[in-house]
Amino acid sequence: MWATFVALLFASAKGDGNLDEVLLYLSTCNGLIIDVRNNGGGLISAAEQLASRFTNTPLLVGYMRYKTGKGHNDFFLNFALNG
Repeated sequence: MWATFVALLFASAKGDGNLDEVLLYLSTCNGLIIDVRNNGGGLISAAEQLASRFTNTPLLVGYMRYKTGKGHNDFFLNFALNG
């Protein structure tokens, strides 16, 4: 029976730029789970950088909305962000 090693990576918006080193270290794992639940967002370049490590195909990495008023739902159009 083969052992299975799955890594769990907690991603935050406050990184120190060592993503390549971390992914290289985890490259021997059979699987990778990236938990972004506590990431506050706002840094689209971080999402694009992370997504680019796993595919060369352009893909949707998120949406951007602009607040237009004080109301809860007062937003301008959604903009698709492709990485």
